[in-house]
Amino acid sequence: MMYHITIYGKPQPKERPKVYKGHGITPTRTRQYEALIAAEWAARGYPTIEGPVRLDVECYFPIPQGWSKKKKEQARHHFIVPAVRPDLDNLVKIIQDGLNGVAYQDDKQVVMVWSQKLYDDEPRTEVYVQRLSEETE
Repeated sequence: MMYHITIYGKPQPKERPKVYKGHGITPTRTRQYEALIAAEWAARGYPTIEGPVRLDVECYFPIPQGWSKKKKEQARHHFIVPAVRPDLDNLVKIIQDGLNGVAYQDDKQVVMVWSQKLYDDEPRTEVYVQRLSEETE
């Protein structure tokens, strides 16, 4: 079975921890976004998955307002993609950490990841989580 959640708003990356007196502190914005991800999973009443998991993440960024109509249309059809910051791996990492303990017991269960960054008129992150069959263990 494939589970799906949508996090509306501009996709957020996992930020590096701030170090104070030798201790790493997770930035507030990262903590809040991870909590939003976990809350979205819980609101759907999805179970905690056991076993290996596949994670698909589609990050949709807003189309820049200053672009021409032609360029905006190309972005809507994914002929132009956001090859800019934030890095895709940091976008996936915050999703993995936000789902940790709610969608799966531990993110070590994630054995397959597919992800992409695209432009769209409605910024959001689409997340699909699938438990893989026993044969993949």
